[in-house]
Amino acid sequence: MNYLNINISEKRDIETVLKNIQSSQSHEFTHFTINFARGNEAAWSRSLKGTYNYPITWWVGVFQLQTQMGV
Repeated sequence: MNYLNINISEKRDIETVLKNIQSSQSHEFTHFTINFARGNEAAWSRSLKGTYNYPITWWVGVFQLQTQMGV
């Protein structure tokens, strides 16, 4: 039989998520479950993955931001 082995910090993270879910309003919980089931990722997560997978387009974005800020 396979056992799920998680460390202390992961257990704390799981407890925090469960507490937040239990204390959230019903529409927030529904929105969370729909996004989780669809596999929708947060914008920051998609951005980081895009940065890793597509460095050329990422640098173009950095260059554009620097240009707009006058750097």
